[in-house]
Amino acid sequence: MLIAKGDIGTIKRKQILNGYKASRFNIFSEGKEGQLILFNTYTKKLVQFPSHANGSVRDVLKNPDATEQESDLFGFLFEREFFVSNSSDEFRRADMVHQETIPQEGTLSLIILPNEDCNFRCTYCYESFSKNFMKESVQNGINNYIRKNIKKYARLHVEWFGGEPLTAVPIVERLSKENG
Repeated sequence: MLIAKGDIGTIKRKQILNGYKASRFNIFSEGKEGQLILFNTYTKKLVQFPSHANGSVRDVLKNPDATEQESDLFGFLFEREFFVSNSSDEFRRADMVHQETIPQEGTLSLIILPNEDCNFRCTYCYESFSKNFMKESVQNGINNYIRKNIKKYARLHVEWFGGEPLTAVPIVERLSKENG
């Protein structure tokens, strides 16, 4: 099993032994004429395939280890990082990149939407106005994020967003008390 012609190096040899999976950051879309557009939100790589290749590309990404890894399509996708090693932890990798972008001093600014019940009804808005309140799991996620990262900042600045965030006073109070 070779990825590309020539020497592939120790790291890629280990990846071959571990196998591959499609990156969880791959996004599929379809162009106006049926072409397949593939974008990886982590690597920012974008490729476009003609409509007749749609099935082949999806098949290779769905099951890369069953694909002839010397094929041109596999090599093309591999070189553009649409595959990762099965042992790769993409969330950890993305979190490490994110952590590098956080300043060591300054202000942690958060804009929090405690509910979706906006009363402005702007004509350009895409919201459905479903009157959903922030789920407890999201509230816990915000609290965990603040606890994990607050040491890197001198200040915490929170803005409550939405047409009427005060219709969710219990959520505002809970998050404020736990992080105040």
